[in-house]
Amino acid sequence: MQLLSSLLRDERTLKVIFGIGKDKFDELAVGMERLWHKHLESKPDRERAVGGGQHGKIPTGRQKVAFILFYLKVYPTFDVMPVFSAINRGDCRRWVHALLPLLEQLLGQKLALPREKSTRWRSFCRHFRKQGR
Repeated sequence: MQLLSSLLRDERTLKVIFGIGKDKFDELAVGMERLWHKHLESKPDRERAVGGGQHGKIPTGRQKVAFILFYLKVYPTFDVMPVFSAINRGDCRRWVHALLPLLEQLLGQKLALPREKSTRWRSFCRHFRKQGR
């Protein structure tokens, strides 16, 4: 993930894309790595010890945090997410559903995606007019 390495060098771009700075990103990455290992250890049907076998499509804590924060910030559909992650649509969905609870646990709060999907411009404007009051 060469792109992620270059993003982590530029604080401004990191804040624009993920909504947080490098220090907070690194803190979340360490916590995500710890929680991910705990999550893997808790699976009763595991055949190998943690660390054995394939390492998955998002192997590091940094990459996991980048993936889920990008999803939450941009909120792309699962048809669009593969363009940015090089992971197929179904796996993107599985990763989001696996990582979101871990991120919520790290942050100590429930994260909310938009309540409704606006398919028409009028409903989009109406929704945001309500938010501004």
